[in-house]
Amino acid sequence: MASETNEIASLHSVVRDAGNWLKAANVPGVVIGGVAAALLGRPRVTKDVDLLVWIDEDRLQEFMSACLPWGFVPRISDAVEFS
Repeated sequence: MASETNEIASLHSVVRDAGNWLKAANVPGVVIGGVAAALLGRPRVTKDVDLLVWIDEDRLQEFMSACLPWGFVPRISDAVEFS
C-alpha cells in the first residue's frame, strides 16, 4: 500500500509539472489517457502521463526544448520531426 501511495504521489507531481510546463509555455493542453480516466473515475496506477497540446508548428521546437527544466524528456530522439 505504501508503494502505491508513493506512486500516486509521484504521478500527481508529474501531472503538476506538466501543467506548469504548459502554462509557462502558454500552450493549451489537456491530460488524456489512463491518468485522465483515473482523475475522473476510479484511481489506478499508471507509469506514464499522456498530454494533448494545441500549438502552432513553428513553436513546436521551442516548446519541446522547454520541457527539460520540468523534468520531461522526449521518448524518441526526433520528436519534433515525428510530430
